[in-house]
Amino acid sequence: MTSQPRPQRPIDLHQLSKKEFAQLVRGILVDNNLGAGIAVSGVSGSGKSNFSEWAMLEAAELGIPFLHIDPHGDAAKKTWRMCLKLPERLRKRIIYWRVADSQHAAAINPLQHPADEHQLTEYERLSRGRIQVALTASIILAAVGEGAQGFAARPVLRKWVHRWAWLLWSAGLTLADAAMLIDPHNPFYELLVSLAPDDMARLQMQALSGMKVSDLEAEIGSARNRIASLLEHPAAEVLLSRRQHTIDFHEIYASGKSLIVDLDRVDHHGEILSEDVQRLVANVVLTNYLAVVLSTPERKRQRRLCVIDELPVFSESCGPLLERMCTEIRKYRTSFLFLHQGGARFPGRTDNEFLKTIHDMCRCKIYFRHNMDAEFFGKQVALAAHAGPRVKHVQTSPQQFTVGHEIMELQDRGEGTSEMTGETLTNGSTDQLSETLTTVVERADRATQASGQGSSTSQAQAQQRTSTRTTNLTYKQTLVPKIVTQDVVTSLQFYSRDEIEWAAAAEIKELATGEAIVMLDGVGLWKAMTPLAKDSLSHAPKYAASELRKWRKRIVSRPEFAAPETIQQERKEFLQSLVQELRTISVQRKPLKRVESSLTGEKPRHDEPLMPKPPRTTDQEDDDAPWSI
Repeated sequence: MTSQPRPQRPIDLHQLSKKEFAQLVRGILVDNNLGAGIAVSGVSGSGKSNFSEWAMLEAAELGIPFLHIDPHGDAAKKTWRMCLKLPERLRKRIIYWRVADSQHAAAINPLQHPADEHQLTEYERLSRGRIQVALTASIILAAVGEGAQGFAARPVLRKWVHRWAWLLWSAGLTLADAAMLIDPHNPFYELLVSLAPDDMARLQMQALSGMKVSDLEAEIGSARNRIASLLEHPAAEVLLSRRQHTIDFHEIYASGKSLIVDLDRVDHHGEILSEDVQRLVANVVLTNYLAVVLSTPERKRQRRLCVIDELPVFSESCGPLLERMCTEIRKYRTSFLFLHQGGARFPGRTDNEFLKTIHDMCRCKIYFRHNMDAEFFGKQVALAAHAGPRVKHVQTSPQQFTVGHEIMELQDRGEGTSEMTGETLTNGSTDQLSETLTTVVERADRATQASGQGSSTSQAQAQQRTSTRTTNLTYKQTLVPKIVTQDVVTSLQFYSRDEIEWAAAAEIKELATGEAIVMLDGVGLWKAMTPLAKDSLSHAPKYAASELRKWRKRIVSRPEFAAPETIQQERKEFLQSLVQELRTISVQRKPLKRVESSLTGEKPRHDEPLMPKPPRTTDQEDDDAPWSI
């Protein structure tokens, strides 16, 4: 007979030891079938940063290069210190970039031409350039918090942002040089416009300098304001103004290097980066790295890990890009490690579509402690743990069952005894008196009279006693039923779905610091205590600081790093050389036959000087003068 069902807990999670958890994560890191990767969530202080630091060190030991973008910088600094325990051959392949470092800045150029450009055909070169321009345009929108909206229903904005970016790419300039393009009255504007790759773009940009302020604002104001807001910060100008010796993501990917990006806004002497610059750098780094991943031929693709801390920072800016990448990244042997605090900081909290897409595409989920969002993540855990109805209560009653028969020899024995005693006693006495008077009138004067009297007595006595005893013995065979008594289940009560989900939510809410629920789709669900990310040199802080200084010195000696003043001087010298070259070219170039501007309707003058006249200072200045913008 089957065993009787017993009451169960709403949800059962197998407990993994730290060793088993470490083996599981190592297998996950080398698995190419992870979907988008690993989604890690938990409230602040629950242990998710500790896990990411430990996981990156494990990836480095397994030979998996990683990109780590940390908006706060704490995890980046600790990960860098922890990498001191790695052997020298692995340590030299790790680059630590502190963006707010006021002594050693590293520039990035989203419009940089690839090193192998000379090997490409003109068709391939222009196609790649267009892709770079589109990515740069998306970076600009993302940096101002409009990445989710894109250029939909904004054709004028798209036209000018793409046109300026295409001119900069074609001329080999940087995004910082866009400051000269967004102001048609800049002294170098006309010279830069001459570099436009096509006549339509050149003529429309030339027409801008002759427009009224109101018309100019209506035409390019939207695009100009967005770019100007990015480039007005000195840090953004320094980070985006270098043409050569910039961080080359193609080289980082191909050589198997790891890059730790510390986006802490504070330097030793105070805050350096603004929130906009921080977001700009994060998006430029992420976008360019993913562009390299997508453009790598299949035969050259390698296993990579992209760690993004504080995911909501990227939701508004890189959300569309990350959503698209989550559905494709698996084919490129690259996985994400997303870290976030649940629905906190996401628009709409747990109803956010970006958050849902991340958790849908990531095959591995690691849930640390949650409070307000415990119910949302509890539903995911309950669904993964579902293995049929779970018994809440069992009601039983005892019943007898015939389970068979047995032949038995029965012995029938009888014994009887009877005894009877009787006694009869009879006494009798009879008295009789008889009197007769007969009068006969028939005869005269004759009378007859008779009388009689009798008496009798009798007595009788009898006694009887009888005693009887009988004994008999009988043998016979018969079938005797086998009877058992068992508790029979008369009713079952199962947990409802809400009860199971609430129990899973309670599990998440009551997790200790460092304890997590690990869910691997299609494999299993576990509860584990994550290993502690230990700083192996924490007991020797002076020695660790000395080693970090040596390591840092080797890193900043790379050509990508230079003092901000050096980068500014390089840019100044380049602009002087550029202006001189443009003036030489403009003098040698034959004047082009200009057509009427489609924007102003005015016929351009052929005698316009290369440099604009200085603004008038009299009281007769035009209200639409360009310097009144």
